[in-house]
Amino acid sequence: MHRLIAIRIIEYLRFCFHFFILISFLFVIATALHATNIINVSIHDFLYIVGDLFVIIVIPVLALMLVKTFIMCLVDNYFFDALSKKLNISKGDSVDGFLDCDFEDIENVSREKFLKELRISRLKKNGTKFDIVK
Repeated sequence: MHRLIAIRIIEYLRFCFHFFILISFLFVIATALHATNIINVSIHDFLYIVGDLFVIIVIPVLALMLVKTFIMCLVDNYFFDALSKKLNISKGDSVDGFLDCDFEDIENVSREKFLKELRISRLKKNGTKFDIVK
């Protein structure tokens, strides 16, 4: 769950960084247009426009991303609790990578299939080549 929250925080920061780049680009364009007298936009008006964009776009998007993170954490906890009860796995066991496992139906998962999928997901994550013998 901590890994998921860290990923979401990085997404927030990336979104804010892209928005900052966009605003900087718009600021440069507005300054250039004002300097060449193509349009008469003052810096004060431009800052009002940026503030409106921030309120209309950035705050709702960040709020939606926060709600998405909360829902994903709940799903993560529910899935792990259901799987740990079914397969008799405690929270102290090393199950890093279990979210990357491909399960169609949690009710039909056996402990052997879970461990096999966990090994496969760890191998994929580590970039190891492997063949599955059926």
